[in-house]
Amino acid sequence: MNDREKIGRGEIQVTNEAGNLTYSVDLPEGFPITEKELIPFYFRGKELPEKTLLLETPYAYPLPHVEKFFDRIAVYDIDPKLLKKGVAITGKRDLEEDAGNLALVLKNIIGDPDKKRKFLNLLRDVLPFVEDFSVKKFMDISLILTLRERYAKS
Repeated sequence: MNDREKIGRGEIQVTNEAGNLTYSVDLPEGFPITEKELIPFYFRGKELPEKTLLLETPYAYPLPHVEKFFDRIAVYDIDPKLLKKGVAITGKRDLEEDAGNLALVLKNIIGDPDKKRKFLNLLRDVLPFVEDFSVKKFMDISLILTLRERYAKS
């Protein structure tokens, strides 16, 4: 692609309307591939079950290998009330959709000082008032997330 002349900008729009998938393609003039070649027949006219994210299906990626760009994206609905509760030490190691096991996941991160430093730097970019965080055992059966904040006087 670097050695070739740019011919313009195009757009592929995939829409989920009430479970029916539609594709809209806007190709630049002189593009060597037609819409029918770009979006194969087996992607057309598909239906999705209710409450299915388009990113979770192969139909969102009519071009090969595009899904690898999105394969690490996850959707979370974090419940702040769950973050204040203890998490069982034997819980799931991958972050749950509601982040109810965040203390357990962070315990694995802070076990490595370099990972903790990197995570804390990222956290401070988003929440500059966070000074430090830790995960503490509570009654030897659960973990509690603690966060130390610092605010400057105005």
